[in-house]
Amino acid sequence: MIQSIVRLFRRAVIRSKDSLKYSPLTAKVLLAGAKLRLRMVRDDAQRANLLTRAYRLAETAPTRQALRADAERYLNGTTGNIWREQQVGWIRYPRAAEDTHVNRSIVLKAPRPTGEKGVLLVMFEYNWLRLLANVKDLGYLGEKFDIIFSTSWSPTDYALLALALQSMSGTIFVQACNYGEIPWIEEFSPRLKYLPCIACDWINPDCYQPKPYAQRQTDILMVANWAPFKRHWQFFDALRRMPRNLRITMIGQEEGGHTLSMLRDQAALFGVKQDINFVENITIDDVTCYQCDSKISLILSRREGCCVAAVESLFADSPLGMMHDAHVGPKAYINNDTGVLLRPDHMEVQLQRFLDNAGSFRARAWATENISCTKSIAKVNALLRSHVEQSGAPWTADLKTPYWRPYPVFLNARDREEMRPVYKDLCERFPEVFGPDLLEKGSS
Repeated sequence: MIQSIVRLFRRAVIRSKDSLKYSPLTAKVLLAGAKLRLRMVRDDAQRANLLTRAYRLAETAPTRQALRADAERYLNGTTGNIWREQQVGWIRYPRAAEDTHVNRSIVLKAPRPTGEKGVLLVMFEYNWLRLLANVKDLGYLGEKFDIIFSTSWSPTDYALLALALQSMSGTIFVQACNYGEIPWIEEFSPRLKYLPCIACDWINPDCYQPKPYAQRQTDILMVANWAPFKRHWQFFDALRRMPRNLRITMIGQEEGGHTLSMLRDQAALFGVKQDINFVENITIDDVTCYQCDSKISLILSRREGCCVAAVESLFADSPLGMMHDAHVGPKAYINNDTGVLLRPDHMEVQLQRFLDNAGSFRARAWATENISCTKSIAKVNALLRSHVEQSGAPWTADLKTPYWRPYPVFLNARDREEMRPVYKDLCERFPEVFGPDLLEKGSS
C-alpha cells in the first residue's frame, strides 16, 4: 500500500514538473524576472546578455521590439564590440573552448577567381562560436564566403547572432529550426536573412528503403536521447493502458547524465507492461533500419530544435506522432499524409487509432516531394542567387547538394573531390578552426 502511494506521488511529481516547465505562465515569470534584473543591472556585458536572453523568452512582437530597441546601443558599436570583448554568453558553450575546430560544417560553393563568393554552411551554435571567436581574419573570410549559420535549437542564441553581426559585415544568412521563429530573426536585425527551409531539411531519401507495411516488426518506435525534455514519461503513461503484446522499440543514448537505467526505472514507475526493446548507442545505419521497420514513430518533446529523427521517420515511411502544442520544427510537416498531432488526455486511445490507421498514410511520398535535400538546396540556391544578383555581383555556379548522415556530406562524390582544394586552403589559412580532417570526418 505504501509503495503504491509512493509511486503515485512520484508520477504526480513528474507530471507537475513537466506542466510547470512548459507552462506559458512560467515563460512569463522568467521574462518578468529578466526584465526586473535589467532595471537593476548597470554592467553593459550583463545587460547585453540579459537582453538577448529576454528576447528568446518574449512571445509577442511588441515585447521583442522593445527589447531589441533597448539592445540597439550594444549592436551599433557605441559600446564597442562588447559581444567579443566581454565574451557575452560564451560560457554556455564549454565544448567550443575545449576544441576550436569546427565540425558539422560544409562548403557548398567554392569562391571563384572572378571574385564570386563561395558559400559556407556552419551547423550548430557551438560551431558558430568556434568560427567567430577563433578565425583571426573574419574580414577575409567574409570577403570570400557568404556564411549560413544553421541553428540547432529554437529559440536560437541571439547573443551569438549579435556577435556575428558585430564581427562580420554584410548579410548573414540564418537557417532557423522552427518556422515560427523566423519573425524573431527578422526583427533582430535587417542584416539577418532567413533561409526558406529549416535545419532538418537535408535528408537524402535514397538512404531509406522502407519495408512493406505488413512486414514491419516494430509497432511503435521512439528515437530520442534519454534526457527528460524528450518526455518519455508521457509515452510510458499511455503504454500502461495499451495492449501488452505491442512491439515497442526505443532508441537513444545518455544525455546530460540521464542514463538508460534511469529510463528503465521510469518505465517501471509508470507501470509499463510491454517488453520494450531499448537500444542504445547504435550507428545511423542501424537507426535507419529500425525506422524503416516501424509502423509509426513518436516524438513527444514540447520544445527543442529540429529533431532530425522526426523528419527521418517520414522518409522511412513511418508516419509521425507529435504533441499538438510542441514548439519543434517538424511539427509544421504533420498533415493528413504524414502523421497526427496528439493531446495528453487519453493518449492511449489516440495512439491505438493512429496505429490502426498507419497503413493509410503516405509520409515518404510527401517528404520526398517537399523537404528532401534536393528540394531544400533548390530553395536555398534560388535565395542566394537572387540576393547576389540584386547586389550586382556575379553568380556563375550553383550550390552543391549536402545531406545529413548524421553530419553534412556531399550528395555527389565528385563534388567532394572538387571542394578538396577549398578545404585545404581554409586549413592552411585558419588551422585553428578548419582542421585537416574536416572534409573526411565532419562528425567529431
